[in-house]
Amino acid sequence: MAPKGRTPPATAGNRRAPADHVVAQTKFSWQGRSFELGVSVGLVPIAGGEHSVEEIVSAADACCYEAKGAGRSRVHVRAAQG
Repeated sequence: MAPKGRTPPATAGNRRAPADHVVAQTKFSWQGRSFELGVSVGLVPIAGGEHSVEEIVSAADACCYEAKGAGRSRVHVRAAQG
């Protein structure tokens, strides 16, 4: 369990974005059409300072596309290397 006030990390059993319930309630209308929002999140561990900012951002971007490919409002966490 995460400490009070902290969001627990995504796990295999918790694959939805933590803010999904808030985002799902956000709807907007434009030109007579109603739209719902979704969230896809890519997470990459960055401990140790072994990678450049460009490598980290690229890995997070790839994780985000993995999340999007898995369905609406998903979280994809890259496994820690080492």
